[in-house]
Amino acid sequence: MDQNIFLTKFQFTPQRLLWVGLFMVYLLGLFSPLIENDSAQFAVMAMRMAQENDYLHLIKGFEPYLDKPHMHFWLSALSFELFGFHHWAYRLPSLLMLIVATVSIYRWSNLFYNTRVSQWVAFLFASAQTIILSGIDVRTDAILVGFVSLALYQFSSFIETEKKSALILGSVAAAFAFSTKGQIALLVIGIAILVHLGLRKKWKLLVSHQFLLALFVFSLCISPMLYAYFIQFDQHPELIIRGQGERTGLKFIFWEQSMERLSGEGLGKNSSSYFFFVHSFLWEFLPWTVLFIGGLILTIKRNQQRFQAMELFPYLVLLIVFPLISMAQFKLPHYLNVLMPLFALATAKFITYCFHLEKTPKYVKLFQLLILLLYFTLGMLLFFGIFEERGNSVLFVLLLAISIWSLRAVIHLKFHSFERLLMFNAIGLIFINLILNTYFYPRLAEFQAGYMTAKELNASPYSQSPVYKLTAKHSWALDFYHQRPLKLLKVADLDSFEGLLYVGQEEFDSIKASRKTYDLISKKTQFSVSRLNVKFLNPKTREQVTFYRYLLQLNPSETQSN
Repeated sequence: MDQNIFLTKFQFTPQRLLWVGLFMVYLLGLFSPLIENDSAQFAVMAMRMAQENDYLHLIKGFEPYLDKPHMHFWLSALSFELFGFHHWAYRLPSLLMLIVATVSIYRWSNLFYNTRVSQWVAFLFASAQTIILSGIDVRTDAILVGFVSLALYQFSSFIETEKKSALILGSVAAAFAFSTKGQIALLVIGIAILVHLGLRKKWKLLVSHQFLLALFVFSLCISPMLYAYFIQFDQHPELIIRGQGERTGLKFIFWEQSMERLSGEGLGKNSSSYFFFVHSFLWEFLPWTVLFIGGLILTIKRNQQRFQAMELFPYLVLLIVFPLISMAQFKLPHYLNVLMPLFALATAKFITYCFHLEKTPKYVKLFQLLILLLYFTLGMLLFFGIFEERGNSVLFVLLLAISIWSLRAVIHLKFHSFERLLMFNAIGLIFINLILNTYFYPRLAEFQAGYMTAKELNASPYSQSPVYKLTAKHSWALDFYHQRPLKLLKVADLDSFEGLLYVGQEEFDSIKASRKTYDLISKKTQFSVSRLNVKFLNPKTREQVTFYRYLLQLNPSETQSN
Protein backbone atom coordinates (compact mmCIF):
# COMPACT_ATOMS: atom_id res chain seq x y z
CA MET A 1 0.00 0.00 0.00
CA ASP A 2 1.29 3.48 -0.83
CA GLN A 3 2.60 5.29 2.26
CA ASN A 4 0.68 8.50 1.52
CA ILE A 5 -2.59 6.56 1.25
CA PHE A 6 -1.79 4.81 4.54
CA LEU A 7 -1.14 8.10 6.31
CA THR A 8 -4.27 9.62 4.81
CA LYS A 9 -6.42 6.72 5.91
CA PHE A 10 -4.92 6.64 9.39
CA GLN A 11 -4.33 10.32 9.93
CA PHE A 12 -3.46 10.01 13.62
CA THR A 13 -1.19 6.96 13.47
CA PRO A 14 1.92 8.97 14.48
CA GLN A 15 0.04 10.35 17.49
CA ARG A 16 -1.02 6.84 18.43
CA LEU A 17 2.63 5.80 18.40
CA LEU A 18 3.38 8.71 20.72
CA TRP A 19 0.63 7.47 23.04
CA VAL A 20 2.26 4.03 23.02
CA GLY A 21 5.61 5.59 23.93
CA LEU A 22 4.06 7.63 26.73
CA PHE A 23 2.21 4.58 28.07
CA MET A 24 5.52 2.70 28.15
CA VAL A 25 6.93 5.51 30.32
CA TYR A 26 4.14 5.00 32.83
CA LEU A 27 4.18 1.20 32.59
CA LEU A 28 7.93 0.88 33.17
CA GLY A 29 7.70 3.37 36.01
CA LEU A 30 5.50 0.91 37.89
CA PHE A 31 8.52 -1.28 38.57
CA SER A 32 10.89 1.30 40.04
CA PRO A 33 11.37 1.08 43.85
CA LEU A 34 9.22 3.39 45.96
CA ILE A 35 10.53 6.82 46.84
CA GLU A 36 10.66 8.05 50.43
CA ASN A 37 9.08 9.89 52.18
CA ASP A 38 5.42 10.21 51.18
CA SER A 39 5.18 7.53 48.50
CA ALA A 40 6.71 4.81 50.67
CA GLN A 41 4.86 6.11 53.73
CA PHE A 42 1.45 5.90 52.08
CA ALA A 43 2.28 2.43 50.75
CA VAL A 44 3.05 1.27 54.30
CA MET A 45 -0.20 2.77 55.59
CA ALA A 46 -2.18 0.95 52.89
CA MET A 47 -0.22 -2.25 53.53
CA ARG A 48 -1.18 -2.14 57.20
CA MET A 49 -4.84 -1.79 56.23
CA ALA A 50 -4.64 -5.00 54.19
CA GLN A 51 -2.46 -6.88 56.68
CA GLU A 52 -4.62 -6.02 59.68
CA ASN A 53 -7.93 -6.09 57.80
CA ASP A 54 -8.71 -2.68 59.27
CA TYR A 55 -10.04 -0.20 56.71
CA LEU A 56 -11.37 2.32 59.23
CA HIS A 57 -8.16 3.42 60.91
CA LEU A 58 -5.31 5.28 59.24
CA ILE A 59 -2.03 4.85 61.11
CA LYS A 60 1.21 6.67 60.30
CA GLY A 61 4.01 4.86 62.09
CA PHE A 62 2.88 4.85 65.71
CA GLU A 63 0.31 7.64 65.49
CA PRO A 64 -3.24 8.03 64.12
CA TYR A 65 -3.25 9.87 60.80
CA LEU A 66 -5.70 12.73 60.35
CA ASP A 67 -4.29 14.77 57.45
CA LYS A 68 -5.83 13.03 54.43
CA PRO A 69 -9.04 11.07 53.78
CA HIS A 70 -9.14 7.38 53.01
CA MET A 71 -9.84 6.79 49.31
CA HIS A 72 -6.22 6.58 48.12
CA PHE A 73 -5.39 4.14 50.90
CA TRP A 74 -8.49 2.03 50.28
CA LEU A 75 -7.70 1.64 46.59
CA SER A 76 -4.04 0.82 47.30
CA ALA A 77 -4.99 -1.70 50.00
CA LEU A 78 -7.45 -3.33 47.60
CA SER A 79 -4.68 -3.62 45.02
CA PHE A 80 -2.46 -5.24 47.66
CA GLU A 81 -5.24 -7.70 48.48
CA LEU A 82 -5.51 -8.66 44.82
CA PHE A 83 -1.86 -8.71 43.76
CA GLY A 84 0.31 -8.84 46.88
CA PHE A 85 2.64 -6.33 48.48
CA HIS A 86 4.60 -5.04 45.49
CA HIS A 87 5.51 -1.49 44.57
CA TRP A 88 3.81 -1.92 41.19
CA ALA A 89 0.62 -3.00 42.97
CA TYR A 90 0.72 0.19 45.04
CA ARG A 91 1.13 2.33 41.93
CA LEU A 92 -1.47 0.49 39.83
CA PRO A 93 -4.61 2.34 41.09
CA SER A 94 -2.89 5.67 40.42
CA LEU A 95 -1.97 4.63 36.88
CA LEU A 96 -5.54 3.53 36.20
CA MET A 97 -6.88 6.84 37.52
CA LEU A 98 -4.45 8.79 35.34
CA ILE A 99 -5.88 6.89 32.37
CA VAL A 100 -9.37 7.86 33.56
CA ALA A 101 -8.18 11.48 33.82
CA THR A 102 -6.71 11.47 30.31
CA VAL A 103 -9.86 10.01 28.70
CA SER A 104 -12.04 12.42 30.68
CA ILE A 105 -9.98 15.43 29.60
CA TYR A 106 -10.19 14.33 25.97
CA ARG A 107 -13.98 14.04 26.17
CA TRP A 108 -14.22 17.26 28.17
CA SER A 109 -12.25 19.17 25.54
CA ASN A 110 -14.28 17.49 22.79
CA LEU A 111 -17.39 19.20 24.15
CA PHE A 112 -15.95 22.51 22.90
CA TYR A 113 -13.23 21.68 20.34
CA ASN A 114 -12.72 19.27 17.46
CA THR A 115 -11.18 15.81 17.81
CA ARG A 116 -7.76 16.84 16.54
CA VAL A 117 -7.35 19.58 19.14
CA SER A 118 -8.87 17.46 21.92
CA GLN A 119 -6.42 14.64 21.32
CA TRP A 120 -3.55 17.05 21.80
CA VAL A 121 -5.13 18.57 24.92
CA ALA A 122 -5.33 15.09 26.46
CA PHE A 123 -1.76 14.32 25.42
CA LEU A 124 -0.47 17.59 26.88
CA PHE A 125 -2.06 16.70 30.20
CA ALA A 126 -0.78 13.11 30.30
CA SER A 127 2.74 14.16 29.27
CA ALA A 128 3.12 17.15 31.62
CA GLN A 129 6.18 16.48 33.76
CA THR A 130 4.37 16.71 37.08
CA ILE A 131 1.71 14.21 35.94
CA ILE A 132 4.36 11.72 34.79
CA LEU A 133 6.12 12.20 38.14
CA SER A 134 2.86 11.54 39.99
CA GLY A 135 2.76 8.11 38.36
CA ILE A 136 6.08 7.07 39.93
CA ASP A 137 6.29 9.18 43.11
CA VAL A 138 2.77 8.13 44.00
CA ARG A 139 1.01 10.17 46.65
CA THR A 140 -2.70 11.04 46.63
CA ASP A 141 -2.55 13.37 43.64
CA ALA A 142 -2.88 10.91 40.75
CA ILE A 143 -6.09 9.45 42.14
CA LEU A 144 -7.32 12.95 43.03
CA VAL A 145 -6.76 14.31 39.51
CA GLY A 146 -8.44 11.23 38.05
CA PHE A 147 -11.66 11.79 39.98
CA VAL A 148 -11.53 15.58 39.54
CA SER A 149 -11.09 15.22 35.76
CA LEU A 150 -13.99 12.78 35.57
CA ALA A 151 -16.17 15.12 37.64
CA LEU A 152 -15.26 18.17 35.51
CA TYR A 153 -16.15 16.33 32.31
CA GLN A 154 -19.40 14.88 33.62
CA PHE A 155 -20.65 18.13 35.14
CA SER A 156 -19.77 20.07 31.98
CA SER A 157 -21.57 17.41 29.96
CA PHE A 158 -24.61 17.78 32.19
CA ILE A 159 -24.63 21.57 31.83
CA GLU A 160 -24.37 21.23 28.05
CA THR A 161 -26.90 18.39 27.60
CA GLU A 162 -28.79 18.19 30.96
CA LYS A 163 -28.51 14.40 30.93
CA LYS A 164 -29.24 12.99 34.39
CA SER A 165 -26.67 10.19 34.00
CA ALA A 166 -23.88 12.76 33.62
CA LEU A 167 -25.03 14.53 36.78
CA ILE A 168 -25.00 11.30 38.78
CA LEU A 169 -21.57 10.24 37.52
CA GLY A 170 -20.21 13.71 38.20
CA SER A 171 -21.55 13.62 41.75
CA VAL A 172 -19.97 10.21 42.39
CA ALA A 173 -16.63 11.38 40.99
CA ALA A 174 -16.75 14.59 43.07
CA ALA A 175 -17.48 12.57 46.20
CA PHE A 176 -14.57 10.22 45.56
CA ALA A 177 -12.30 13.21 44.85
CA PHE A 178 -13.34 14.75 48.18
CA SER A 179 -12.70 11.38 49.84
CA THR A 180 -9.18 11.39 48.37
CA LYS A 181 -7.79 14.77 49.44
CA GLY A 182 -10.55 16.85 50.94
CA GLN A 183 -11.74 20.35 50.19
CA ILE A 184 -9.32 21.23 47.38
CA ALA A 185 -11.32 18.87 45.15
CA LEU A 186 -14.59 20.67 45.91
CA LEU A 187 -12.97 24.06 45.43
CA VAL A 188 -11.80 23.22 41.89
CA ILE A 189 -14.96 21.35 40.87
CA GLY A 190 -17.33 23.87 42.50
CA ILE A 191 -15.71 26.94 40.91
CA ALA A 192 -15.67 25.19 37.52
CA ILE A 193 -19.40 24.42 37.79
CA LEU A 194 -20.27 28.00 38.76
CA VAL A 195 -18.19 29.51 35.95
CA HIS A 196 -19.67 27.10 33.40
CA LEU A 197 -23.21 27.84 34.58
CA GLY A 198 -22.50 31.57 34.39
CA LEU A 199 -21.07 31.41 30.87
CA ARG A 200 -24.04 29.36 29.68
CA LYS A 201 -26.53 31.40 31.75
CA LYS A 202 -28.07 28.28 33.24
CA TRP A 203 -28.31 29.33 36.89
CA LYS A 204 -31.74 27.72 37.06
CA LEU A 205 -30.05 24.31 37.33
CA LEU A 206 -28.84 25.26 40.83
CA VAL A 207 -32.41 25.56 42.12
CA SER A 208 -33.86 22.54 40.33
CA HIS A 209 -34.65 19.10 41.72
CA GLN A 210 -31.58 17.87 39.86
CA PHE A 211 -29.37 19.80 42.26
CA LEU A 212 -30.97 17.95 45.17
CA LEU A 213 -30.30 14.65 43.39
CA ALA A 214 -26.63 15.57 42.95
CA LEU A 215 -26.37 16.54 46.62
CA PHE A 216 -27.96 13.26 47.70
CA VAL A 217 -25.62 11.13 45.55
CA PHE A 218 -22.60 13.12 46.74
CA SER A 219 -23.58 12.74 50.41
CA LEU A 220 -24.19 9.03 49.98
CA CYS A 221 -20.80 8.45 48.38
CA ILE A 222 -18.78 10.37 50.99
CA SER A 223 -20.49 8.58 53.88
CA PRO A 224 -17.95 5.69 54.10
CA MET A 225 -15.10 8.18 54.49
CA LEU A 226 -17.04 10.22 57.06
CA TYR A 227 -17.90 7.06 58.99
CA ALA A 228 -14.22 6.06 59.11
CA TYR A 229 -13.24 9.50 60.38
CA PHE A 230 -16.02 9.35 62.98
CA ILE A 231 -14.97 5.92 64.26
CA GLN A 232 -11.27 6.76 64.51
CA PHE A 233 -11.40 10.32 65.85
CA ASP A 234 -14.85 11.53 66.95
CA GLN A 235 -15.31 8.49 69.18
CA HIS A 236 -11.82 8.94 70.63
CA PRO A 237 -11.39 12.57 71.71
CA GLU A 238 -8.52 11.48 73.97
CA LEU A 239 -6.25 11.05 70.93
CA ILE A 240 -3.49 13.65 70.66
CA ILE A 241 -2.88 14.80 67.07
CA ARG A 242 0.08 17.14 66.53
CA GLY A 243 -0.05 18.15 70.19
CA GLN A 244 -3.78 18.81 70.22
CA GLY A 245 -6.56 16.73 71.76
CA GLU A 246 -10.32 16.71 71.27
CA ARG A 247 -9.91 16.42 67.50
CA THR A 248 -13.02 15.61 65.50
CA GLY A 249 -12.55 14.01 62.12
CA LEU A 250 -15.77 15.45 60.70
CA LYS A 251 -14.90 19.02 61.63
CA PHE A 252 -11.38 18.51 60.30
CA ILE A 253 -12.37 17.32 56.83
CA PHE A 254 -15.09 19.95 56.38
CA TRP A 255 -13.24 22.93 57.84
CA GLU A 256 -9.92 22.57 59.63
CA GLN A 257 -7.97 20.87 56.82
CA SER A 258 -8.00 23.92 54.55
CA MET A 259 -7.74 26.40 57.40
CA GLU A 260 -4.60 24.70 58.72
CA ARG A 261 -2.95 24.94 55.32
CA LEU A 262 -3.99 28.55 54.82
CA SER A 263 -2.73 29.62 58.24
CA GLY A 264 0.23 27.27 58.47
CA GLU A 265 -0.98 25.94 61.83
CA GLY A 266 -0.50 22.25 62.49
CA LEU A 267 1.56 21.44 59.41
CA GLY A 268 3.73 24.55 59.79
CA LYS A 269 4.73 27.24 57.30
CA ASN A 270 7.04 26.31 54.44
CA SER A 271 6.35 29.13 51.98
CA SER A 272 4.64 32.47 52.41
CA SER A 273 5.44 33.53 48.83
CA TYR A 274 2.37 34.14 46.70
CA PHE A 275 4.45 33.28 43.63
CA PHE A 276 5.42 29.78 44.77
CA PHE A 277 3.04 28.07 42.36
CA VAL A 278 3.99 30.44 39.54
CA HIS A 279 7.58 29.24 39.33
CA SER A 280 6.46 25.69 40.18
CA PHE A 281 4.14 25.72 37.17
CA LEU A 282 6.99 26.71 34.85
CA TRP A 283 8.58 23.26 35.25
CA GLU A 284 5.51 21.22 36.15
CA PHE A 285 3.80 21.76 32.79
CA LEU A 286 6.97 21.22 30.75
CA PRO A 287 7.45 20.88 27.84
CA TRP A 288 4.19 22.71 27.16
CA THR A 289 4.53 25.76 29.41
CA VAL A 290 4.96 28.18 26.52
CA LEU A 291 1.72 26.94 24.94
CA PHE A 292 -0.25 27.91 28.03
CA ILE A 293 1.51 31.28 28.20
CA GLY A 294 0.81 31.82 24.50
CA GLY A 295 -2.85 31.03 25.07
CA LEU A 296 -2.95 33.39 28.04
CA ILE A 297 -1.48 36.23 25.95
CA LEU A 298 -3.96 35.46 23.17
CA THR A 299 -6.82 35.60 25.66
CA ILE A 300 -5.69 38.93 27.12
CA LYS A 301 -5.62 40.36 23.59
CA ARG A 302 -9.17 39.16 23.00
CA ASN A 303 -10.13 42.52 21.47
CA GLN A 304 -8.18 41.43 18.38
CA GLN A 305 -10.22 38.26 17.93
CA ARG A 306 -13.76 37.21 18.76
CA PHE A 307 -13.94 34.62 21.53
CA GLN A 308 -16.64 32.13 22.26
CA ALA A 309 -17.74 31.97 25.89
CA MET A 310 -16.29 28.53 26.65
CA GLU A 311 -12.86 29.49 25.34
CA LEU A 312 -12.57 31.67 28.44
CA PHE A 313 -13.84 28.95 30.76
CA PRO A 314 -10.54 27.39 31.99
CA TYR A 315 -8.86 30.80 32.34
CA LEU A 316 -11.68 32.15 34.49
CA VAL A 317 -11.56 29.10 36.76
CA LEU A 318 -7.78 29.40 37.11
CA LEU A 319 -8.10 33.14 37.73
CA ILE A 320 -10.23 32.34 40.81
CA VAL A 321 -8.63 29.15 42.12
CA PHE A 322 -4.93 29.86 41.53
CA PRO A 323 -4.75 32.95 43.81
CA LEU A 324 -6.76 31.15 46.50
CA ILE A 325 -4.37 28.20 46.77
CA SER A 326 -1.40 30.58 46.52
CA MET A 327 -2.50 32.17 49.81
CA ALA A 328 -1.76 28.97 51.73
CA GLN A 329 1.21 29.14 54.09
CA PHE A 330 1.99 25.46 53.53
CA LYS A 331 2.62 24.63 49.87
CA LEU A 332 4.28 21.85 47.91
CA PRO A 333 4.71 21.71 44.10
CA HIS A 334 2.46 18.68 43.61
CA TYR A 335 -0.49 20.58 45.12
CA LEU A 336 -0.77 22.15 41.65
CA ASN A 337 -1.54 18.79 40.00
CA VAL A 338 -5.26 19.13 40.60
CA LEU A 339 -5.27 22.16 38.26
CA MET A 340 -3.46 20.41 35.41
CA PRO A 341 -6.72 19.46 33.62
CA LEU A 342 -7.57 23.17 33.49
CA PHE A 343 -4.09 24.15 32.30
CA ALA A 344 -4.36 21.52 29.57
CA LEU A 345 -7.82 22.67 28.46
CA ALA A 346 -6.60 26.27 28.47
CA THR A 347 -4.07 25.38 25.76
CA ALA A 348 -6.84 24.29 23.39
CA LYS A 349 -7.51 27.79 22.08
CA PHE A 350 -3.82 28.37 21.37
CA ILE A 351 -3.49 24.98 19.65
CA THR A 352 -6.46 25.88 17.45
CA TYR A 353 -4.92 29.28 16.75
CA CYS A 354 -1.56 27.77 15.69
CA PHE A 355 -3.25 25.18 13.47
CA HIS A 356 -4.86 28.03 11.54
CA LEU A 357 -1.53 29.78 10.92
CA GLU A 358 0.60 28.91 7.93
CA LYS A 359 3.75 28.84 10.07
CA THR A 360 4.38 28.21 13.75
CA PRO A 361 5.10 31.44 15.71
CA LYS A 362 8.87 31.90 15.99
CA TYR A 363 8.93 32.25 19.78
CA VAL A 364 7.01 28.98 20.17
CA LYS A 365 9.29 27.19 17.75
CA LEU A 366 12.45 28.50 19.42
CA PHE A 367 11.33 27.64 22.93
CA GLN A 368 10.12 24.15 22.04
CA LEU A 369 13.33 23.33 20.14
CA LEU A 370 15.40 24.53 23.11
CA ILE A 371 13.42 22.21 25.37
CA LEU A 372 14.03 19.35 22.95
CA LEU A 373 17.78 20.04 23.00
CA LEU A 374 17.68 20.25 26.80
CA TYR A 375 15.96 16.86 27.04
CA PHE A 376 18.65 15.06 25.05
CA THR A 377 21.46 16.86 26.86
CA LEU A 378 19.92 16.09 30.23
CA GLY A 379 19.40 12.46 29.24
CA MET A 380 23.09 12.07 28.49
CA LEU A 381 24.03 13.77 31.78
CA LEU A 382 21.69 11.56 33.82
CA PHE A 383 23.01 8.43 32.21
CA PHE A 384 26.72 9.15 32.26
CA GLY A 385 27.38 12.01 34.68
CA ILE A 386 25.54 11.34 37.95
CA PHE A 387 26.67 7.92 39.07
CA GLU A 388 30.27 6.74 39.16
CA GLU A 389 29.26 3.27 38.03
CA ARG A 390 27.76 3.96 34.63
CA GLY A 391 24.73 2.10 33.46
CA ASN A 392 24.33 -0.19 30.51
CA SER A 393 25.32 1.99 27.54
CA VAL A 394 23.35 -0.29 25.23
CA LEU A 395 20.11 0.96 26.79
CA PHE A 396 21.05 4.60 26.26
CA VAL A 397 22.19 4.02 22.69
CA LEU A 398 18.99 2.11 21.92
CA LEU A 399 16.75 4.87 23.34
CA LEU A 400 18.75 7.54 21.55
CA ALA A 401 18.66 5.68 18.23
CA ILE A 402 14.89 5.14 18.44
CA SER A 403 14.38 8.82 19.31
CA ILE A 404 16.56 10.09 16.45
CA TRP A 405 14.85 7.73 14.01
CA SER A 406 11.46 8.97 15.25
CA LEU A 407 12.50 12.61 14.82
CA ARG A 408 13.66 11.95 11.27
CA ALA A 409 10.45 10.11 10.48
CA VAL A 410 8.33 13.01 11.77
CA ILE A 411 10.24 15.48 9.59
CA HIS A 412 9.06 13.64 6.47
CA LEU A 413 5.42 13.39 7.56
CA LYS A 414 2.95 15.72 5.88
CA PHE A 415 1.66 17.50 8.95
CA HIS A 416 1.20 21.12 9.90
CA SER A 417 4.50 22.60 11.12
CA PHE A 418 3.02 23.21 14.58
CA GLU A 419 1.81 19.62 14.92
CA ARG A 420 5.21 18.39 13.80
CA LEU A 421 6.78 20.56 16.51
CA LEU A 422 4.49 19.02 19.12
CA MET A 423 5.60 15.58 17.96
CA PHE A 424 9.25 16.58 18.31
CA ASN A 425 8.74 17.57 21.92
CA ALA A 426 6.67 14.46 22.61
CA ILE A 427 9.57 12.31 21.41
CA GLY A 428 11.99 14.28 23.60
CA LEU A 429 9.89 13.97 26.75
CA ILE A 430 9.36 10.24 26.18
CA PHE A 431 13.14 9.84 25.75
CA ILE A 432 14.05 11.64 28.99
CA ASN A 433 11.29 10.01 31.06
CA LEU A 434 12.20 6.53 29.87
CA ILE A 435 15.72 7.21 31.17
CA LEU A 436 14.30 8.54 34.44
CA ASN A 437 11.90 5.65 35.04
CA THR A 438 14.09 2.78 33.87
CA TYR A 439 17.53 3.96 35.01
CA PHE A 440 17.76 7.13 37.11
CA TYR A 441 15.05 6.47 39.72
CA PRO A 442 16.08 2.81 40.25
CA ARG A 443 19.67 3.99 40.77
CA LEU A 444 18.48 6.61 43.25
CA ALA A 445 16.79 3.85 45.23
CA GLU A 446 20.24 2.44 46.00
CA PHE A 447 20.71 5.46 48.28
CA GLN A 448 17.61 4.61 50.31
CA ALA A 449 19.09 2.62 53.19
CA GLY A 450 15.77 1.04 54.11
CA TYR A 451 15.20 -0.38 50.64
CA MET A 452 18.72 -1.80 50.36
CA THR A 453 18.62 -3.13 53.93
CA ALA A 454 15.31 -4.89 53.26
CA LYS A 455 16.74 -6.61 50.17
CA GLU A 456 19.66 -7.93 52.20
CA LEU A 457 17.49 -8.80 55.20
CA ASN A 458 14.95 -10.74 53.16
CA ALA A 459 17.73 -12.93 51.77
CA SER A 460 19.22 -13.60 55.23
CA PRO A 461 18.36 -16.07 58.02
CA TYR A 462 16.69 -13.14 59.84
CA SER A 463 14.07 -12.63 57.13
CA GLN A 464 11.15 -13.55 59.40
CA SER A 465 12.42 -11.63 62.41
CA PRO A 466 10.82 -8.38 63.63
CA VAL A 467 12.97 -5.25 63.46
CA TYR A 468 13.04 -2.51 66.08
CA LYS A 469 14.18 1.11 66.15
CA LEU A 470 14.88 3.55 68.99
CA THR A 471 13.08 6.64 67.64
CA ALA A 472 9.96 7.45 65.67
CA LYS A 473 12.04 8.61 62.70
CA HIS A 474 10.65 7.19 59.48
CA SER A 475 11.81 3.88 58.07
CA TRP A 476 9.15 3.57 55.38
CA ALA A 477 11.20 1.75 52.74
CA LEU A 478 12.34 -0.90 55.22
CA ASP A 479 8.80 -1.15 56.61
CA PHE A 480 7.34 -1.80 53.18
CA TYR A 481 9.95 -4.05 51.60
CA HIS A 482 10.35 -6.16 54.75
CA GLN A 483 6.51 -6.16 54.91
CA ARG A 484 6.68 -5.68 58.66
CA PRO A 485 6.49 -2.11 60.02
CA LEU A 486 9.30 -1.55 62.49
CA LYS A 487 8.49 -1.63 66.20
CA LEU A 488 9.57 0.98 68.71
CA LEU A 489 12.06 -0.02 71.39
CA LYS A 490 12.39 2.19 74.46
CA VAL A 491 15.93 3.31 75.16
CA ALA A 492 15.50 2.14 78.76
CA ASP A 493 14.92 -1.41 77.48
CA LEU A 494 18.01 -1.46 75.31
CA ASP A 495 20.20 -3.20 77.92
CA SER A 496 17.93 -6.25 78.03
CA PHE A 497 17.09 -6.30 74.32
CA GLU A 498 18.06 -9.15 72.07
CA GLY A 499 17.12 -8.96 68.41
CA LEU A 500 17.36 -6.82 65.28
CA LEU A 501 17.81 -3.08 65.70
CA TYR A 502 17.82 -0.49 62.89
CA VAL A 503 19.76 2.66 63.83
CA GLY A 504 21.33 5.81 62.48
CA GLN A 505 24.92 6.94 62.86
CA GLU A 506 24.61 8.57 66.31
CA GLU A 507 22.74 5.59 67.74
CA PHE A 508 25.26 3.20 66.26
CA ASP A 509 28.16 5.14 67.78
CA SER A 510 26.42 5.09 71.17
CA ILE A 511 25.87 1.32 71.04
CA LYS A 512 29.42 0.78 69.95
CA ALA A 513 30.72 2.91 72.84
CA SER A 514 28.57 0.95 75.33
CA ARG A 515 30.69 -2.13 74.55
CA LYS A 516 27.68 -4.32 73.74
CA THR A 517 28.27 -7.17 71.36
CA TYR A 518 26.46 -7.11 68.08
CA ASP A 519 26.55 -8.59 64.64
CA LEU A 520 26.52 -6.06 61.82
CA ILE A 521 23.86 -7.37 59.44
CA SER A 522 23.81 -4.39 57.09
CA LYS A 523 25.40 -0.96 56.59
CA LYS A 524 23.79 1.13 53.87
CA THR A 525 24.06 4.66 52.53
CA GLN A 526 21.12 6.96 53.20
CA PHE A 527 19.94 10.10 51.40
CA SER A 528 16.49 11.65 51.04
CA VAL A 529 16.23 11.14 47.28
CA SER A 530 12.99 13.13 47.00
CA ARG A 531 15.04 16.22 47.87
CA LEU A 532 17.88 16.15 45.38
CA ASN A 533 20.54 18.83 45.54
CA VAL A 534 23.70 19.75 43.64
CA LYS A 535 26.05 18.20 46.19
CA PHE A 536 24.32 14.84 45.91
CA LEU A 537 24.14 14.90 42.12
CA ASN A 538 27.88 15.60 41.95
CA PRO A 539 29.71 12.30 42.64
CA LYS A 540 32.70 14.22 44.02
CA THR A 541 30.68 15.90 46.79
CA ARG A 542 28.05 13.20 47.39
CA GLU A 543 29.66 11.88 50.56
CA GLN A 544 29.20 15.31 52.17
CA VAL A 545 25.41 14.91 52.24
CA THR A 546 24.98 11.15 52.71
CA PHE A 547 25.24 9.10 55.88
CA TYR A 548 24.79 5.51 57.00
CA ARG A 549 22.11 3.43 58.62
CA TYR A 550 22.85 0.13 60.30
CA LEU A 551 20.99 -3.09 60.98
CA LEU A 552 22.38 -4.85 64.06
CA GLN A 553 21.74 -8.12 65.81
CA LEU A 554 22.17 -7.32 69.52
CA ASN A 555 23.02 -9.78 72.27
CA PRO A 556 22.82 -8.10 75.71
CA SER A 557 24.22 -11.07 77.61
CA GLU A 558 27.74 -10.43 76.36
CA THR A 559 30.07 -7.43 76.25
CA GLN A 560 33.07 -6.67 74.16
CA SER A 561 36.42 -7.62 75.61
CA ASN A 562 39.09 -5.00 76.10
